[in-house]
Amino acid sequence: MDFSIILWAFLGTLYGLFIGIIPSSGSNKALILLFSIASYFWGMPYEFVAFSMAAAVACTVGDSFAGVYIGVPGANSAAATMVEGFPLTKKGRSSYAIALAVTTSGIQGLVWILPVIIILPVYLNFVHLLMIPEIWCVIIFSFLSVSLLTSSNPLKGFIAVALGIGLGAIGSDVYGNQRFTFGHPDYFYDGVSVVIIATGLFCIPELWELWKTKISYKRQTSNFSQIKEGMIDAVRLWKHSFLGGAIGFFYGCLPGYGGMGSEWLAYGISTKMKRKFKTPFGEGAPEGLVAPEGVNNAGKAGALMPTLLLGIPGSTWTMIIMGLWQFVGFGIGESYLLEDQKFLNTVFGSYIFALLFTVMLSLCLAGPLSTILRINKYIFIVTIIVVTWWACISTNFYSSVLEDTIMFFLFSAFGFACKYYRISRPAILLGFILSSKVEEYSYQLYDMYDFNQVITRPFVIIVIVLAILMVIFSRKIKVDYV
Repeated sequence: MDFSIILWAFLGTLYGLFIGIIPSSGSNKALILLFSIASYFWGMPYEFVAFSMAAAVACTVGDSFAGVYIGVPGANSAAATMVEGFPLTKKGRSSYAIALAVTTSGIQGLVWILPVIIILPVYLNFVHLLMIPEIWCVIIFSFLSVSLLTSSNPLKGFIAVALGIGLGAIGSDVYGNQRFTFGHPDYFYDGVSVVIIATGLFCIPELWELWKTKISYKRQTSNFSQIKEGMIDAVRLWKHSFLGGAIGFFYGCLPGYGGMGSEWLAYGISTKMKRKFKTPFGEGAPEGLVAPEGVNNAGKAGALMPTLLLGIPGSTWTMIIMGLWQFVGFGIGESYLLEDQKFLNTVFGSYIFALLFTVMLSLCLAGPLSTILRINKYIFIVTIIVVTWWACISTNFYSSVLEDTIMFFLFSAFGFACKYYRISRPAILLGFILSSKVEEYSYQLYDMYDFNQVITRPFVIIVIVLAILMVIFSRKIKVDYV
């Protein structure tokens, strides 16, 4: 990688780690905030890819700090880590818990990015086999998976997808004809901004949760003997961590789902496995900490697979990062992009760099880094609201400040309503992201193929079988994500 790309990956790592350590933040917020500066990277798109990719990875590692030190997860995915990590802190073993968590996350993140790196070049040899019917079926499968697996009520999941597709239909159809512009054709011609949708669904509602959360922080110091012990035990418990990595990667590969809640599946399975420690679960059991931590960055690696191969986001964070990368000129999902070696080197190079550097920083500076938790939560909340509002108005180059501000508040209220009524927000965002694509492919499928031509294609048959299995087994593996 070029020096400039390494430099921006370094800065992205610091930014992502900082945001990740703050309670109730997570990679979604870290990436949404980047829309406020995306326009400044138009002349250096690869640097922006490096910055955003490194931020997402580092934020995932940083999420563990709040859960371990203060018992408030940095993101939903770190909640299972908190169950065993915080009891260890209360026993005076916070450095051990952090070392165990970040070492596991780092190792599994490196292990499971390798299949993605290997598969991408191979995929180029078969990309010509994926025509309109195949891509259309994968899109429908992604809608099915996110509907069934992210909601306790499948009907609500399908409604969420329909809402997302409806929001994506605002502006103009595939032929460029205006529709659903509500008397404001100039503002809505290009549709609703993905920044406004993502901010309203995932950023502002979660800040309310942080507002209500009571945070109590006690000063922590690094105990390097505990850190060494934690690193060693992370290797000793490789079966539990590999289990978490495999579960995270598999669920991450499911188009549209991204493995939300799979860390709890890994945690549950780990309680049934042969153990090396006698500490009861819920009281600081290392096995219960390692298994969900193995999920985190392995899930990130898995989610890159459908995103880069098909342009169908593998999870919520990839939906947002797709918008960021498309904003600076990269057509995610287009086959030509997989032939852009500099782009792929930037994605994977910044992923690996951020993972290694974040783990090193977390191990060497665990105590000092934890002082970030002392930041007054109200200052953080106000800052995030201002920056996200700025991101919303800047994407239109400040030409529609009033309209963007109104939409910002409307979709924030919409996000609160979805959270309250337990309507899957990831399903809404996925429907919105893929709305134009599913409409375009549906028209082409109808015009160019008949039913027999579609149903007899091998890849279509495989997707149909997977969809049937999804319906049959979804009740056993789904997670209610609101």
